[in-house]
Parts: sequence; structure tokens; C-alpha cells
Amino acid sequence: MRQKIFLPLSFMMACTLSIPLFSSAQVTINGPTCVSDGAIYLYNIQGNWDSTSDAKVCISGGILAELGRTCSSAAAFSYVKVLWSADTKKGVITLSQGAMQSSLSIDISEPLKGGIIDSAIATQILDTLTQPAVIQCSNALGGNCVPVFEYQWQASDDETKWVDIPDATSQSLLLKEALNKSMFYRRRVRESGSGSIGYSDVAIVIINFN
Repeated sequence: MRQKIFLPLSFMMACTLSIPLFSSAQVTINGPTCVSDGAIYLYNIQGNWDSTSDAKVCISGGILAELGRTCSSAAAFSYVKVLWSADTKKGVITLSQGAMQSSLSIDISEPLKGGIIDSAIATQILDTLTQPAVIQCSNALGGNCVPVFEYQWQASDDETKWVDIPDATSQSLLLKEALNKSMFYRRRVRESGSGSIGYSDVAIVIINFN
């Protein structure tokens, strides 16, 4: 899977953590605390370092992207790139030097999931006089730590070209009239904070002309 590096953006909850590494100096780590599974994020580290001992950075809930491991030691760090995993939903960056250590907690969101259509009505076979049943779909999931979803139902007669259905922005789809041809339906989901796009699975209404 091709990976992208995400810098801290305005919709992410970024913070600065002051880390007292020894009595006469501090180091700060800056970066997003709400992250997406499978993405690489950059954390900048600034400050004065204790030259008498190495510093150590460790990652819980992910790995150091450039090294492929969870911990690294060096005289100083100016940044780290972290590849996060949603297996634990929580991550921690721990930075230590000598007897002092502190940590930055991370919330890891799952990839956006567009929702699942109720299997009982995922396929409907009707005549031209019968109004289809409401197409029920579960809520979308993931896409951000505190996701806000925007729904838009779409229709297609070939499952290739999809067209937005006017005013169909609810969790489920009510088709107000009977159909004169078979149609496919799906729900497009946009998570407003991250801009992520996802889709539900597809429902089909088959019109029987016999």
C-alpha cells in the first residue's frame, strides 16, 4: 500500500508537550494527536539536549517509519516520523533522557467505513406498481477521532455511473415512487473533518415485467 506523509493540519488536534529532560533545559514535541490508521505523521522536536547521555524515543501503537522499529536512541532528535496502526486505537510517543521521561498520547482513528445495507432489503424484486421498501443502512464508522458524517445517496442503472439523488441525505433511503426499471443504490459518505470519502455496499431493486 502506498503511504502518504501527513503534516499537522488545521482539522487535527495538535499539541505541544514540554518535556523536562534535565534541570536547565526543556524539549518540545509538536504534532497531531488525532491520526489515521496506516498513515505517516511528522512530529517536530525542538529544544536543548543533555550532551552527557543519549536520548531515546519509543512508539506504542505504531513504528518509527524511517527505521521500521518502535524505539531509537541518538544524541538528539529534531523530528520523528511515525506510522500509526489502529489495532490499539491509542498510541504513545515516549521521549526520555537520563532519569527524565515524558509522553504524548495519540488517538488513532480507523479507516472510514461507509456502512452496511440491511441484507433483508439489499435485493428487492418488484413489479412496476410496487414502491420499494426503505433501504436501511448502518451508520458510517471511522475516518476521524470524533467523526462528523455527511451522507448522500446515489443511484445507477449500470453500477458504473452514479448520480446523486436530490434531497437523499439521510442515513437510510426512502424511494417515494415505484420504478420503471431496475436500479442500483449506494450511500456516499464524507467525513467532514478529514475530508475522507467512503461508500456503503450496494442495494439493487430489480423490476420484474412479467
